[in-house]
Amino acid sequence: MTNSSEKPPIGDKPSGYAIDWFNCAVGLAIAVALAVIAAAVYVFQGTSDAQVVARAQALSPFGVAAFALITFMTVVWRGILNTEQLHEQTRQNNAKDDENLAKLLIDGTKLVGEANDHHVMAGIAALQAVVTSPRGTFAVPGMDILADKIKSTDITMQWSTYKAAVRALNGGAAMGYKASNALTLTSSETPEGESLWLAINGLPMVSFIGGYFSPPEYSAISREAECRFSKTTFENCKIDQIEGRRFMHCVFRSCQIRAATWGMLASGQSTGCDFSGLRVSSSEAKWERVVIKVRNRGNWYYADDPPQEVIGLDWSQICEVRERT
Repeated sequence: MTNSSEKPPIGDKPSGYAIDWFNCAVGLAIAVALAVIAAAVYVFQGTSDAQVVARAQALSPFGVAAFALITFMTVVWRGILNTEQLHEQTRQNNAKDDENLAKLLIDGTKLVGEANDHHVMAGIAALQAVVTSPRGTFAVPGMDILADKIKSTDITMQWSTYKAAVRALNGGAAMGYKASNALTLTSSETPEGESLWLAINGLPMVSFIGGYFSPPEYSAISREAECRFSKTTFENCKIDQIEGRRFMHCVFRSCQIRAATWGMLASGQSTGCDFSGLRVSSSEAKWERVVIKVRNRGNWYYADDPPQEVIGLDWSQICEVRERT
């Protein structure tokens, strides 16, 4: 009985292209052999030694050329055959890699659903290997499973699990893969404050409700990511992108706000923020409400880099103007 774990032999069935070259080389060898016989008969039919030598010298270059051509065609055939063997070996290796990735995906999915924390971490590690594989065969389902795990994880009670799953998901994003499902996360209030969010990439969209962003984590969000923030707090962060972002009823503390919409400023609270060089991207005339939310909250800008000029709005009346030192 044949052992099913043994790899099938490689190169047993060369392609038609390789066979054609082989047939040409064999055919040419046969033709040359016949030509050699005919040449030998012709040479030795000479009536004198001088004539035999002359005929042999006249035919010898053709013999050398014929044998060189046979050698060339044989080398080409071997090269084609070796290339096909290499391709077949690569195909088999890829198939084996896909088989291993499928097993990791199945095992990882089972483990992340268990109650034991050590099993869950092992499952996340298995899924991380799947989503960071250069093959990428099962990267999307692996990232979907990780996103589901992040959504179902209580951050306040299972911080290590949350952090590991986010790291694994971001690893897949760094490889250029993207999950198929969006994700919505809601902060859990704790005696110490709101949940600290980590940057999450590799999803069609991520919505953060509540919670808190630190500067390193907010800056780690990919500029290509689609994000929604609702009632989220940002402290010491640089807000310089509106494309793909939406801020609703958010709190900004000591942030550098370089890009915004009227709706973002009007619905949120800005305290002690740097508005230098602010550009407002929306055309909605809501600046009247912005005045109420920005004035007397310690917001400021440098005199040589004021916010975008707006008809009817004097930024110096609602923000402190500072000189550079």
